Amino acid sequence: MRVALSNAARVWGGAERMTLAVGEGLRVRGHKVTLFCRAGSPLHQRAERSLPCVPILGGMDLSPRTVARSAAALRRFRAEVVVTFAVKDPRWLVPAARWVGVPVVVRHPMDRPLPRTPYHRALYAGVERWVANSEATRATLQRTAGVPRERIVLIRNGFDVERWAAAPPADLGLPPGARAVGFVGRLERRKGLFELALAWPRVAARIPDAYLVIAGVGPDEEAFRAALAAAPRVRWLGFVADPAPVLRALAVLAMPSHFEGFGLAAAEALAVGVPVVATATSSLPEVVAHERTGLLVPPHDPDALAAALIRLLEDEPLRIRLGAAGAAEARARFALDRMLDEFEALLLEVAR
Repeated sequence: MRVALSNAARVWGGAERMTLAVGEGLRVRGHKVTLFCRAGSPLHQRAERSLPCVPILGGMDLSPRTVARSAAALRRFRAEVVVTFAVKDPRWLVPAARWVGVPVVVRHPMDRPLPRTPYHRALYAGVERWVANSEATRATLQRTAGVPRERIVLIRNGFDVERWAAAPPADLGLPPGARAVGFVGRLERRKGLFELALAWPRVAARIPDAYLVIAGVGPDEEAFRAALAAAPRVRWLGFVADPAPVLRALAVLAMPSHFEGFGLAAAEALAVGVPVVATATSSLPEVVAHERTGLLVPPHDPDALAAALIRLLEDEPLRIRLGAAGAAEARARFALDRMLDEFEALLLEVAR
């Protein structure tokens, strides 16, 4: 099977990691894979080591130049199916694929509404199948874009769980006996950064050996740093290429997002045996089971977030129990091979 993947994102995040994982995994399984991406993007820089890349994506919606170049590249590659991974990709790849008669699968990466203007309805009509990475995202696609449920395939994110579980813990430079609460991800408001900033002083006052460890970069980093400027015991790691060792070194992961598409950092924390405090919103309750693999709190509630973090930091047996259950859950539900099996079956069905 000849598969063209696309992802025009300018940043590196969960959707980009899944794009690369699917591309590399399908190639290992004997399929021909090429990646359409944005020139010089973090994904382009990483993917060109293992996948043929076509770095031509960019420009306005329905950019004639991008659509024409994409159609020509699909024809040269003799693509049998196109899979888009970033939100803007369909605005170029759907018309390009229709031009050359190739079916398109759109993976919608985020639990956010899609517009239903005449333009968008016409665009969505050219999509053969949709992939949602959570039930929450699938429901949003049905509700906002009017996509029939039978055209939406649920494929949850997957990763190399065993590699993550075997990663050695990072040296975070903390004093002996310190307990680390971690945040791992893009530093953007929707991740609940400012609720965490409000919760942390209460946690730090109650748990004198607790440290907040923040791994990531993003558009709201400056404001987040300012919000935590007076807070005690905060460590900033910046961008971390491989977060597995950082997660292994944590006592608890905080994920107070306002919405997600899936919640990859939460699943990865479970894989290394770290319990998660997450918000009971969007897809996160599908990843974190309340009182079984972590604790769920209401979104936008710093007091509830602080109370849950304090509870886990003070109760080591609870942390151990939730962590062990989370590791078993990750092995059962989030394996890379399971995700690749499901993508491969879908694409073989759709490919012309």
